[in-house]
Amino acid sequence: MNSDYAETPLSRSIMAGLATGILATVINLILNFVYRGITRLSLSVSVINVSTIIFATLLLCLVAGLVYHFIVFYLKKRYVVFVSLFIVLTALAFLSTFTIHRSADPGVSRAFEGLYAGITIITGLSGAFAIPWFATHKNFFFD
Repeated sequence: MNSDYAETPLSRSIMAGLATGILATVINLILNFVYRGITRLSLSVSVINVSTIIFATLLLCLVAGLVYHFIVFYLKKRYVVFVSLFIVLTALAFLSTFTIHRSADPGVSRAFEGLYAGITIITGLSGAFAIPWFATHKNFFFD
């Protein structure tokens, strides 16, 4: 593709965040469909649905792409810092899933925690590893 604008590090980071968000969203939607089929978790007791998965995953990955840009631009050991930061954030978000009690029924609460934990792990780890990969491969987005 031949474009009229110059490639910038910021545009590469945003595109990497967007590509990662699309990839993580598809995986999260598959997880949601399969997990709800197995656990019979109802949509009425869960705030996690198709629209929240799409918007939250894409938004988080776009923000992660911007964070990647600022870490790359201002720090020396950029890859290690970015991956470490997002692994720590993913671990903290994962641990917070077990403090959520969605329902008085313990089975529903456990099913919700499992779904939320899976989505958290997929989004966090894809952000930690896919954004740097997409951003550093020269010809992935731009010719």
